[in-house]
Amino acid sequence: MDRTEFIKQNIFGRILDVGCEGGTLHKLIERDGVYGMDIRIKKYKKGVVQGDAQSIPFKDNSFDTVIAGELIEHLVNPEKFLRESNRILRKNGILIITTPNKKSWVNRLLKSSFHPTHISLFDIQSLKRITSKYFFIQRMFCLPYDKISSFGSKFKRLYWFRGLIHHFLPTNLQEEIVLLLRNRNKTFR
Repeated sequence: MDRTEFIKQNIFGRILDVGCEGGTLHKLIERDGVYGMDIRIKKYKKGVVQGDAQSIPFKDNSFDTVIAGELIEHLVNPEKFLRESNRILRKNGILIITTPNKKSWVNRLLKSSFHPTHISLFDIQSLKRITSKYFFIQRMFCLPYDKISSFGSKFKRLYWFRGLIHHFLPTNLQEEIVLLLRNRNKTFR
């Protein structure tokens, strides 16, 4: 299963794709009830708004699902994003996060996660620690990057190699972390 299939299988209700302009994921999940938000909007479409992930411009309890595909590593204050996601999610809402694993052997070898815009890199333990303040971890696993999660990667010819190596590595050294989180208590601010 790839990242997009996992997201498609788990999203429900009213959905917000935060960082929707960064790749092709939004186009693949676009339908009624799916909204997008990004700090910069190249082309305005129905349901897409400009906004900062650390100060989401929607009312409390507005969404059932929030998606943050390859986003959290770009934020100065990821905890603000988690707090905001919890605020806008309805009771029993979910947050799906995908992000590079900074301890990944492949990421370190290819320097694929060390990009100037990646200012908050996480490993599995640090991501569990920060997300567990606001969410229950319902599912966590790792995937090799694919053409969608590595949009613009100069290592596109190495996907087959990355996929092969990924399956021989222990979880803490695998490439992309995927978290399915369910919101905790709705009193966080």
